[in-house]
Amino acid sequence: AGDAELWSLLGDLEYGTERWGAAREAYARVAELDPSRGRAWLMQGACSMKLADHDAAREALGRARRQDGVAAEAERLLGYLDTPD
Repeated sequence: AGDAELWSLLGDLEYGTERWGAAREAYARVAELDPSRGRAWLMQGACSMKLADHDAAREALGRARRQDGVAAEAERLLGYLDTPD
């Protein structure tokens, strides 16, 4: 779990500096190490939205929606994806 914590921290740092692609990769590593970490899926989805990669965002947010603690936020972000511009 230590590696997942480090990857999560890196993702947060990258996200904070608006490096969406690097952040998404870090959160993907967290999810790979521990698929039950809903926040990793949620943040991958958020990064994908920032990158306008809507298919990836839907996939990650769909996974997040099934995790305790982040389901409501994932649902809210999915709602933005389904709203016409």
